[in-house]
Amino acid sequence: MTTRRSQVVVLGMTAVLASTLTGCSQETRRTSAGVCVDAQTNERLPDSECDGRRTRAGFVGSPARWYYYNDGARVPGVGQRVSGGSFSAPSNHSYVTGGVDPKGTSTLSSASVKGGKGTTISRGGFGGSGGKGSS
Repeated sequence: MTTRRSQVVVLGMTAVLASTLTGCSQETRRTSAGVCVDAQTNERLPDSECDGRRTRAGFVGSPARWYYYNDGARVPGVGQRVSGGSFSAPSNHSYVTGGVDPKGTSTLSSASVKGGKGTTISRGGFGGSGGKGSS
């Protein structure tokens, strides 16, 4: 009788642990943020230049593109030159485009991004499948 009860408790704890781990594996955390940049001059632009609502006057096809920084990076303000990031969107973790303070930030973090458009990169957990989606 005691052995049977122990097995039930162990099986119950295993089910709880598995569901907890599955939940953790699906949790998304923003680890990068994109700022709008003129790809010809590497100058940071207002987010509105990249979000499709406007294009820069005088250009046929806007050179404005999203430029991505990882958490902890120093991000320059609008009008300043960017460096230390990448024009390639992260493929292995979640990120947001826009929402970084136009004045810049000395240490980029999820808390310092206000708004923006997030993209979630999900990796499968127990029985999950990997994929990319927007949130």
